Amino acid sequence: MPQLTPQQKQLVIKKLRQLRANPALLARYDSDGDGVVTDDEWERARRDVIRQVLREPSSRSFEVAPIMRQQNRQGLARYIIDHRESVATVCLIAGLAIIATDPGFYAERGVPPMEWGAGGVVAHGELIVFWLNWTSHGWAGFVTILFGAVWGKFAHLFVD
Repeated sequence: MPQLTPQQKQLVIKKLRQLRANPALLARYDSDGDGVVTDDEWERARRDVIRQVLREPSSRSFEVAPIMRQQNRQGLARYIIDHRESVATVCLIAGLAIIATDPGFYAERGVPPMEWGAGGVVAHGELIVFWLNWTSHGWAGFVTILFGAVWGKFAHLFVD
């Protein structure tokens, strides 16, 4: 059997407890039909549950980097991972502050080069850039907000 992650082990334990609590499901593993699940029958049930957990996409965790593993966390990496909601909030506030202090944010805008709906994806991108009128500071603020939103929402999929 492959090595299970701590999350997968917890899921296996939970499913085995559910199996033991449900006599109808447990009877599937009682091969001799005597109403008692022997050690061999329980081992077969345990292996089936482990296979089931390994097949479930929600139980597989994607490791971004070794630093994300619990035992390797230290310093700033530990803080950023363990306080991801706070980091997301700080990124939102910092990104908005960066955009608000961007000189291009307050600059006058000329006549747009085209109407919305005219042209393709590239033309729409140019229109959005024209409308935002940001310098590199504004885009840095946007990237900061985007990072905070993604980190706050999806980091739990990659760590722990």
